[in-house]
Amino acid sequence: MSVASTRSLAPTAVASYRFEPLAPDEAERWDQLIEPYPGRELFHQSVWLDYLAASRRVETAHWAIRRGRETVGYFCGGRLQMGPFRILGSPLRSWGTNVMGPLLARDADQKALFAALDDLARADRLAMIELEHPRLSEQLLAASGFEQVPDWTYMVALTGDDSDAMWHGLESSCRNRIRKALSAGLVVEDTDDPAAADEYYEFYLDLMRRKGRRPPFPAETPRLLFSHLKKADCLFALRVRDAAGRLLAVGLFPHDESTMYFWSGASREEGHPLCPNDYMHWVAMRLGAARGLRLYNMSGYGRFKRKFGGALTLVARWHKCYWRTARWARKGYQLWFETSGTHAMWPPRVPKRSEAEDEVLAHPDAEPVTPRWRPSLRLSDVYNAPLHDFPIRDEILFQYLPVSRDMDVLEVGPGSGVTAFRLAKRLGSLTLLDVAAANVAHLRTALAGIPNLDFVCADVCHPGLSDTLGRTFDAIYALEVFELLPDPGACLMNLASVLRPGGRLLLQ
Repeated sequence: MSVASTRSLAPTAVASYRFEPLAPDEAERWDQLIEPYPGRELFHQSVWLDYLAASRRVETAHWAIRRGRETVGYFCGGRLQMGPFRILGSPLRSWGTNVMGPLLARDADQKALFAALDDLARADRLAMIELEHPRLSEQLLAASGFEQVPDWTYMVALTGDDSDAMWHGLESSCRNRIRKALSAGLVVEDTDDPAAADEYYEFYLDLMRRKGRRPPFPAETPRLLFSHLKKADCLFALRVRDAAGRLLAVGLFPHDESTMYFWSGASREEGHPLCPNDYMHWVAMRLGAARGLRLYNMSGYGRFKRKFGGALTLVARWHKCYWRTARWARKGYQLWFETSGTHAMWPPRVPKRSEAEDEVLAHPDAEPVTPRWRPSLRLSDVYNAPLHDFPIRDEILFQYLPVSRDMDVLEVGPGSGVTAFRLAKRLGSLTLLDVAAANVAHLRTALAGIPNLDFVCADVCHPGLSDTLGRTFDAIYALEVFELLPDPGACLMNLASVLRPGGRLLLQ
């Protein structure tokens, strides 16, 4: 039996806003109704909602947000049933949808909005609501009981009237790779051929095989994306061919009238020396700028995406669990995905063991943390571990960093803290270093009670890290951090200053 939280599900004492489901004739005019509202994006529009309904098997829903007889906004989302839990996503993370959430008049009261969402959850017996929209107030979301899962993306300015500005905004290495692709005779076309969806998936499936991972969606998903968005003129479907006409890469870039998004792309492995991916993104940027678009949301971050000159931007998804069992299930799913969800459909390529690894295995006091030796998942972890959103980080750590119970270890960029939660019990001490004071404060709360943890707020690129820490370490690791640093050289100097002789440094 599900246990409901009395505080969360109690009727709102005074609710000035309410959610009214749209009648069928109103829902047919959805795009016209939302057009005047600020913050409207592709993902609010009927073409995207229809694609979600077809590809994700969700029940899309439309509401008017009203105060008395006055309409102050509109809200759309998808409802789905997961076991005993009824969930409303606007959007959910797994949908490949950057934003959604409510569209509100400029003077709307967001506090009243969140109270009305609580009433909607009670009336529809929702176990969880998930939201993402940059215009929502972080302070009011947190005060209303929503929890944040932060992420990052690169936002690239598109300048249709000044292509030179875009070109010079690229990193020099990116410009050189584009020149190499042009010299090799590569050609990019925006195609209306639906076969491009299957061509993309064939390349993508090969990529997943090489990484030893399961594809997270079937071939039907890109087919439906193509069929829904291309006919609405909301998709650049780009093919890259070499001088002989051989297909090297395919990329899918949805867009509305102001912003282009990177949905996904994949390429032929043997074609990588010709730089088809760099050239494809550059052509997509030029197509978007020529169309009058002003922004390219690269839908994530990393070394490759950094090259295109965008601003690294914090984005946040917010969720609120109305049932205690839903909160437990959410954490349990994340921990299952971390420990089991990344297991391969195909066995990964296993490299030969190096001399360094042979040396580690020869020492009885070193305990390699491989998939066979990773920290065990206990039932209590489902209740106590912080919410985790990056399981691949831990796969790398558990395979390549040997540990023992007398080691002092430094983690740079601890994220949500779940890696530290599970690893600390296998170490002498673990120090968590983060540049964001708010995240350090969050980690102190989330990991309170673990005696061998230390927390430090510091910039790993700022000179004098050894003085700040006042100690040295047997091992240091930084996963999905190094490519985001403004001065990697200074970071390496700092880490060398606090790493003991013979210590290990793991960067990814």
